[in-house]
Amino acid sequence: MALTLVCAIALSSCTKKEEETEPVPPTKTELLTQVKGWVLTSATSVPAFVPNVGTPNEDLFESFFEECEIDDINIFKTNGDMVIKYGGTLCAGQTGAEEFLGKWKFIEGKEDVIQFYLLAYYEDNGNYSPLEAKIVNINETTLQLRVPIYESKKKVDPTYQFILSYKVAQ
Repeated sequence: MALTLVCAIALSSCTKKEEETEPVPPTKTELLTQVKGWVLTSATSVPAFVPNVGTPNEDLFESFFEECEIDDINIFKTNGDMVIKYGGTLCAGQTGAEEFLGKWKFIEGKEDVIQFYLLAYYEDNGNYSPLEAKIVNINETTLQLRVPIYESKKKVDPTYQFILSYKVAQ
């Protein structure tokens, strides 16, 4: 009996180990909806953005975004909500709390294109004018979006391409 037990243990230790399964990489939704959110690290425009006042500039930190917006955290929630958590530098009227920005979703059949329905683009007729952004790169630490900006409602050829780079918020 003891010999049978020893042989069974010896033989089982020689059996082929279970094949280890490789981890499944996270989906774009899982990466985008990281709890910490995303902080803008660089923003450029091709061609150079022409502000209402000032000179054309490719660096959107100088010609488009206010300094108080650069440290804000953009949070994409799994329910489709998009919120902003204001950073340490507040713009006029900001409380430092989290604020609802609008909704987001992937365009059906294109998991690399996000459609945004932002309150800032709410039109007088009660409709949102959605923005679309192509995911150029996304991983556990960085996100890069290309956003076409149209000056015409026809949306034939974009006037600008904004390239927005983010890092995971701390």
